[in-house]
Amino acid sequence: LGRAAESGIRVEDGFDGTALTDDAAHELVVLLSRFPETLQNAAADYEPNQISALALNLARAFSAGYQTLRVLGEDAAVARSRLALFVALRYVLHTCLTLIGVPPVEKM
Repeated sequence: LGRAAESGIRVEDGFDGTALTDDAAHELVVLLSRFPETLQNAAADYEPNQISALALNLARAFSAGYQTLRVLGEDAAVARSRLALFVALRYVLHTCLTLIGVPPVEKM
């Protein structure tokens, strides 16, 4: 995220969901869209493991798409859209980890 900002790529400049055409991006979007339902189900069923399962699946999908979902050096619309996807992913992963009591790390 820091290198994108240094390169002048900002999510605030606009987001175009149609620019996310890669299979890896689609998988991340689908998993992210499950977040609200997963929270509701985990609370209703008293099964916090549903939250950890979602976090694990998100991390796996991000890892699998890391090489193909480049931000730097891409068309501006694609770069902003992928950056927005990564910002959403960061937020959801941070929330999932916090809810299950795992302190999120900023950098590895």
